Amino acid sequence: MPSFSSYGATRMRVLAGATPSPSRRLSAADRELLAWLAGARCALSSQIHRRFNPARSLTVTQRQLKRLADGGLIARFQLHRDDGGGTPLCCTVTAEAIERLAITSRSAPELSEPALEGLRGDLHLVGWLLALEACAGDALVEVLGPGRAAIVPGVREAAALELGGALRARDFLAGGPDGTRAPVERFAAVRPSAVASLRRSDQRPIDLLVVADAGEPAPSLEAYDHLLAGWWRTVERYRRAGGPPVVVVVCRDRAQALARLGAADAVLTATLAQIGVPPSQWQRGGRAGIHFAAEEDLHRGLLSAWRVPALPPALRADRECEPLPGPFLQLPADASAGAAKPPWR
Repeated sequence: MPSFSSYGATRMRVLAGATPSPSRRLSAADRELLAWLAGARCALSSQIHRRFNPARSLTVTQRQLKRLADGGLIARFQLHRDDGGGTPLCCTVTAEAIERLAITSRSAPELSEPALEGLRGDLHLVGWLLALEACAGDALVEVLGPGRAAIVPGVREAAALELGGALRARDFLAGGPDGTRAPVERFAAVRPSAVASLRRSDQRPIDLLVVADAGEPAPSLEAYDHLLAGWWRTVERYRRAGGPPVVVVVCRDRAQALARLGAADAVLTATLAQIGVPPSQWQRGGRAGIHFAAEEDLHRGLLSAWRVPALPPALRADRECEPLPGPFLQLPADASAGAAKPPWR
């Protein structure tokens, strides 16, 4: 799998396609590839080959992609570094393909220098999701690809949460422009880079919210903290599942993952307090459910990640932030890697 630095391109070259041939009937294989590519937004030709034709010659995939490009259904481009090095060809669907397949809520990506950073980020994300697909096997049910996910709170503020029992929402904070933190006035929606829906070891469904962290600025984690600690209960999907999603922040490397975790230690404060229970035993969904992973690890087949300590700094005697290692996901023991590929949308 390419490393993060493999996509460190500074310019792009869009390949001019042939004059589109007259519309022809699409085969089932063509439709499957185009539908997946629409969900992925863009992908390397090598990524497409590994997903659809891993046991066949690369030329089989190359011929199919060229035929679809000649038909005006795929646009192709290549990323280049200043030293002249480049990646395999990158592919996206065109507006005509989206119309032919009647795909809703998707648009063809723009191929231009201003769009370079976003396209490069999509390639990283797609590569990571393909690694998850290979690792999770048939435990992976569906993928909501780049640019599609948005989860909206069903209440406005912490005081409106219906928690039941003796639970009370505390320290649902948000940072201000001057760096100070105060009780959040209105919950914010979260827009993860992608969502992977899986069945976990206890066979219950679980959503993995993937947050791509390609560099500065760091992703804001407060909204995810508020979701996992409290307002997941206002989302019908998670009420049915009986629990919140899991969040994984995918970082460039292990050093960046640990640096992001250190900064998050002071930010993940949302708590469900309970009368008669000591603060050390209060529920802190964000601290338990937000993981920081190095991009390269999953490409090696490792679900490894780190979490912040269970207790916030104010409740820790030594005040140090000791990362908690562990997998960001528990897969069922019967997960099979040879199953049919899940849909992407």
